[in-house]
Amino acid sequence: MSVRDDASGTSKEDPEADKKLLGKRKEALLGRLRRYLNHPDTKHDHIDALRDALLPKISYLSDIDARLELAKSWCRSSHSAYCKYHRRDFEVVDKLAWASLMMAPMEAIRIFQDEECTDDGLFPKRGYLPAHHYEPKDGLKAVEIKDHPRGDITQAISASSLRDESTCVVTKSADPRVCLVLPFPISQTAAALEYILHQDSGDVFGFEIRKYLALLQSPATVFSLANMISLNEILSKWWAKAWIALEPISQTDCSIRLRLRWLRKAMFGQERDHRVGRLESVRGSYAKVVCIDMDPRMVSRERLTQSGKSLRMVHFETREYVKDGYEFDITAAKKEDLPDFGLLKVRYILSIALSLTGEGLAEDDQQ
Repeated sequence: MSVRDDASGTSKEDPEADKKLLGKRKEALLGRLRRYLNHPDTKHDHIDALRDALLPKISYLSDIDARLELAKSWCRSSHSAYCKYHRRDFEVVDKLAWASLMMAPMEAIRIFQDEECTDDGLFPKRGYLPAHHYEPKDGLKAVEIKDHPRGDITQAISASSLRDESTCVVTKSADPRVCLVLPFPISQTAAALEYILHQDSGDVFGFEIRKYLALLQSPATVFSLANMISLNEILSKWWAKAWIALEPISQTDCSIRLRLRWLRKAMFGQERDHRVGRLESVRGSYAKVVCIDMDPRMVSRERLTQSGKSLRMVHFETREYVKDGYEFDITAAKKEDLPDFGLLKVRYILSIALSLTGEGLAEDDQQ
């Protein structure tokens, strides 16, 4: 909105007037919605349709409404006496604790529904997310391996590039970058997964976490075809920043099928954060806290380029945009030469957690 400057004959912006006008329009819209929802002719299916239209769908999260209802029930349960005694507010948790409720298997979190639970019981120890690294050379430091023969690493990279036919496995473009599936410190990865998946829920989740983390104790596994995948330079950076995720969905003796997910950007403004607290168990790590029943659809948005357009990637062969849910195969002469299904699944879980929280990335990756 603008007002007239009588002295100069020009107009200038009036921020306060614009703010008031926006507030009036917002109240008018909310009033119309309330009248619609309270109208006797409004049916439940109408309400569901309206909610679906207003709330974005997040393809990589399931049962969001059920999870939020569980979180609300915990807030109303008898654990409140525990929180009052310890002068704590169970409704407010760190972001990773909240993200874990959005990600963990429903079977793993429903066990708390009928129990008197506390945040200590729900989250036995502080969890934190490891930083991503781009190139295999960084993996030496990340997995704490010393003096590993560089020749072996070079040979593994060459073998991975040969398996993927020197093309990006997603777009089929040439000259890809060979990336480590898991380039993180093992201790951090284990702690984060235990926190996200709620203790010993590996069997419920469908695979044994510790089994795959144990594989990374061996340099022969870290720098092998099992832990390498070829992506073009842009996708490799987006994968490292958790802007995309690669979801393993099936496997045969000579191929593995994955699904690409475009991940949303976390939008935690100061007005949505209750306070900022230091995680004492992680030196130099800070995490903002949020309500445990916060809807992820309300605190995230589609990730856009600097020009305000959606992130896009064109498939080299089809010349079409790669959409969310796009499926592709990685093939090899034998199963041992494929990327490890379990390691890919671990990376997928971490990517989703990073996307939900906006935490865990290297400082120069934060955008």
